[in-house]
Amino acid sequence: MSPVFPKSRAAFTLIELLVVVAIIALLIAILLPSLGRAREQAKLTVCGNNLRQIYTLLALYAEQNSQFIPVGYTYGDKQANYYMWKKGDPNTSPILFGALVTVNTNSIGSVITTGKIFYCPSQTNIGNIYNAQPGDPWRLDPTVIATTGSTLETRAGYSCRPVVAWNGGPVLVSPTTTRAFRLLDFTPNQAFLADVVSANDSLDQSHRTIINVSYANGSVRRVPKAIFFGNLSQCLNPFSSSYNPFQLDDTKNPPTGVWPDLDNAR
Repeated sequence: MSPVFPKSRAAFTLIELLVVVAIIALLIAILLPSLGRAREQAKLTVCGNNLRQIYTLLALYAEQNSQFIPVGYTYGDKQANYYMWKKGDPNTSPILFGALVTVNTNSIGSVITTGKIFYCPSQTNIGNIYNAQPGDPWRLDPTVIATTGSTLETRAGYSCRPVVAWNGGPVLVSPTTTRAFRLLDFTPNQAFLADVVSANDSLDQSHRTIINVSYANGSVRRVPKAIFFGNLSQCLNPFSSSYNPFQLDDTKNPPTGVWPDLDNAR
């Protein structure tokens, strides 16, 4: 008797293949937005942790400098509140956040191992991304600053509260109220660090509808766009001192502007 072999199954038909492809495409369409949201949530978390670390550095700096901390603005524009080294300053003299990383007798730079904590991972503006371009390098080594400081500038990926003007000059060798603000002068619920909120398009370059904000009590909150965009929308590019009141107008009682809006966020 001849052996009986099972009949071989016919190959997939074109219709079956198309159905499989359609199902895979549908699954991708369903999963991709969820993956994108999960990725952004992870970046928001990293961003919030960065702000907590910067807060700790500022608190340590305050202990070493009679409670003064290097926050404020430069160029006469309260929108310019995220610089670390600025063109035109003495070569060895960083400003604002730069005081936290410069290795000198009045600095805590030795605890900094990477500049990445000063940059939001969601940031897309090349001027506010860690070591993103030759014109805005990350320069931790003071010898590099001495070589290139007069021609290059470094921006951070976070803004600080524009409470005092830095119009050139060195890091706080002898802090005074004309060049710095004391950590103790902030009330616990005052915002003093945040994702970049310098111009009306800032949100489109980072988290889009929400920002991380660090407060003087050490907490970090996520603040929706609707709370502060009324004032931020008035802060246009290019920067101008005419937009200063929309960032912070502390001549009014109560103060108005983006930063007071963040103060009141709950």
